[in-house]
Amino acid sequence: MRADEFRVTGHPGEITISFAAHGAAEGGRRILLSPGLAGALLHNLIREMPPTAECHPIGFDLEKRVRELGVDHGREDSVKMVRGALLTDRFLLSLHRDSLGAGSGDRIRALCRDIGMPPAGFKLLDSGLKSCDMLHFGFESGQDAPVLKVYMEFAEAYRKRLLDHPDTAKSLLHTALKWAPGSDQVSVTRYTAWPLANRARIEKLLTGVFGRKRMLARPFVEFLLNLVEGRMPIEGALVMDVVEQGTSRRSFDLNVYGAGLRVVDVIHEAVAVGVALKLDEARVRTSLANVAAQSLGHISGGLGRDGEEFLTIYSGVREASDP
Repeated sequence: MRADEFRVTGHPGEITISFAAHGAAEGGRRILLSPGLAGALLHNLIREMPPTAECHPIGFDLEKRVRELGVDHGREDSVKMVRGALLTDRFLLSLHRDSLGAGSGDRIRALCRDIGMPPAGFKLLDSGLKSCDMLHFGFESGQDAPVLKVYMEFAEAYRKRLLDHPDTAKSLLHTALKWAPGSDQVSVTRYTAWPLANRARIEKLLTGVFGRKRMLARPFVEFLLNLVEGRMPIEGALVMDVVEQGTSRRSFDLNVYGAGLRVVDVIHEAVAVGVALKLDEARVRTSLANVAAQSLGHISGGLGRDGEEFLTIYSGVREASDP
């Protein structure tokens, strides 16, 4: 059979790839895969794929420049839902600062100049480079314009504080600099980790983010927390309070990689959030089905500068280079 159309669908514990000839009403063939096997196959396929026309040129340029550093780095994709927009061209590229060797600060500054970081960002960058141990370079196509991002992670300082003060170790874990290409404005976002966060503390954070505003994603978050608790202590999930300086934007970030879940495990509930945000159900379902086999990473949700709710699902962190 010559197949020129295919469809990927996901259900709990199963990924289905259907093949058919163009215009065929029925028939064709199906391949049933476990999420683990599908994830491994897709990982190898993605690594061999050349850039496509759907890849934004600014995102492609960022990927190229990070690759040219010649060091191992990881990639994590995400799908963001906000009223009126479904954003799927989003990724983070992560690397250990030590991998850059001597002169790492100069190499990072050069990369930031090459991708157009506004001058206002370099003072903050230099301050963060004194103690950060990981860098994350991000891109998203954006609702109105593309956005570039540089995250500085202070993992070692956070771990030390956690050891010294395990019960009260709220601590800055990331500082992110974000800007639109060509703009001279830089937004600064700070990510404060809440360690050993039980359900009550998570609820306190959600209340702080949403106040009296109805949280459309609450059923999704409750469902996710229940899944996580079935696999690991909820205190093992990394919870962060996210605040953008000088704006009303505030959100939460819940990292659940340790639970061993996959996107397929939460597709139904995530699609319901998209519907509540007035997005096209079929498009949301297709976008999530495309990453159904990927490991479920972390969930970010909250209120944007315009007061509108958003939910972002990060998934599939993986090695992206073989220098």
